[in-house]
Amino acid sequence: MINLILLALAASPAAGLLHDGNQARTLVGGDYCVWGSNTTCYASGWPSCCGEENATAACPVDQPACEIAEPVLPVITSTSSTYNPVELPVTAFPLLTLPEGGLRGCNEVIPSDYPDDIIPKEVVLGLLVGLTSLMGLGDLAAQMQSMVQYDVRARKVCTSCEDMNKLWEANNEDEELFTSKTSASEAMPYCAEGSFAYGRTMSGLLLEPIDSVTKEPIVGKVGATISNYASRTNPFRAPSQTWPSNVATSFPREFNSLAAASAGTYTLIPDLLGNGEDWQGVRSYMVKTLYQASAVPLLLKVKDDLEKNYSCTNLDKRVAIMGYSEGGYATLAIAQAIDMLDDDYVHTYTGVGGAPIKWSTEQMYALVQMHEGTYPFPPFAARLGN
Repeated sequence: MINLILLALAASPAAGLLHDGNQARTLVGGDYCVWGSNTTCYASGWPSCCGEENATAACPVDQPACEIAEPVLPVITSTSSTYNPVELPVTAFPLLTLPEGGLRGCNEVIPSDYPDDIIPKEVVLGLLVGLTSLMGLGDLAAQMQSMVQYDVRARKVCTSCEDMNKLWEANNEDEELFTSKTSASEAMPYCAEGSFAYGRTMSGLLLEPIDSVTKEPIVGKVGATISNYASRTNPFRAPSQTWPSNVATSFPREFNSLAAASAGTYTLIPDLLGNGEDWQGVRSYMVKTLYQASAVPLLLKVKDDLEKNYSCTNLDKRVAIMGYSEGGYATLAIAQAIDMLDDDYVHTYTGVGGAPIKWSTEQMYALVQMHEGTYPFPPFAARLGN
């Protein structure tokens, strides 16, 4: 039930509401800042004010008008007897440069306005109750009290295929004790030497469930959640980079992941290769191995870090995977990769929402749009590759 709630929250446009005591109030600019992206009107997919640290103050009540002028395409004429090719204009896209202040540090806690960089569960509860109330789900809002159990700490996590290949083979030297796949290239072929992911750095946002009394990770065996987001065309709009310092004033798009972490799972949101720490790399699209290589090494990294740093916390092999839109497609790819590990991992939940499963049709549609000059993600398309 909880996982169905989280998937519904991920797909909901009604994210712009905060909860203040018994009074629900609308977060200014909150609605259109979490709706599906519109790169026809906005460079990042959303109005520029949505990227401000404090969207509440920066965004007006009504959605801003388009910030991208409609392109003027040349008129192409021809006759039945003569072919007169017309050279179409070539758009020069600016080179990508790091945002002011650079990227957040790898494998470090993300600074927060809350004490000890930990989000209190009371704040998490207020956000979720407000959201579900806005959606008209009063009964569900009442259940939030039992779902939200822990404080949450955000961390940026990074690793590489090389490091996780070494870790896998070191942990699986004794075939009888561990898995039938002692070779990392067999367990994770998308990370084999010479693969597109080899030599690159994958990054992501990790939300940790924290005991509200000890301010340490919760004790015992803990499951994991891998949450996947809809398409984002800006490599710097990756979750590990955009997670706000104050979730009450700058509502995070990953609110369903926040709920999963507060419910007691280590929740991972991969940036995807080509985004975040790997912003200079090629950004593939709807290629299964992209999502597999972007997620599974991070999951193994988190498990290894916990074993080394917290003797009382064990990330076991229960994994819930969910996603919407492109994230739905990623969910299926990652679920397959978890099975490929052949290492006793158990799917506790696999939730796919709004995903282009019949991909041959989607590819043809995109190719036709590119040919007509109407494809909505030109800067994004320029970076695509396999």
